Amino acid sequence: MSTKLSALATASPLELLSGDLKIVAANLQRAQKELEAATGGRHSWLDAPIAIAKDRAFNPIPAAAVELPHVVLCMEGGIITSTLAATPIMVTVIDYDTEDCVDRDDLVLIPQGDGKMAEAYAKVDQAFVDAARTTELIEAVESPIREHEEHPGHN
Repeated sequence: MSTKLSALATASPLELLSGDLKIVAANLQRAQKELEAATGGRHSWLDAPIAIAKDRAFNPIPAAAVELPHVVLCMEGGIITSTLAATPIMVTVIDYDTEDCVDRDDLVLIPQGDGKMAEAYAKVDQAFVDAARTTELIEAVESPIREHEEHPGHN
């Protein structure tokens, strides 16, 4: 593998984005020069996009600014009872527990990593959007329960 290909294969998405933005800035500058040469005048309307592309090439997206979508799946007895998210998102649920299957028409074939197929129940659903409740549940999961603290309503 060439050095360039090796570098691309191991680059982070932000490094790739930075490289793409450098190319965009260079192409915009070239287009601006060609336009000015062809028309004999200055085209400052391209200054802003060039400046933005150059700036973002060195700091594409601060890591803290990238927030991954978070989905909360609530379950009872192995059954998903609700799906929540802070923003609209589709959720696919695949359940390989088919031993008690009553109607085989409800099953779909799901490709496995080894090239084989497996039967499963599957459904695609949109998560219920409730940012406040999603945040509340995520924060509850992230804070550990202390053994000797009293929790109202908890046995």
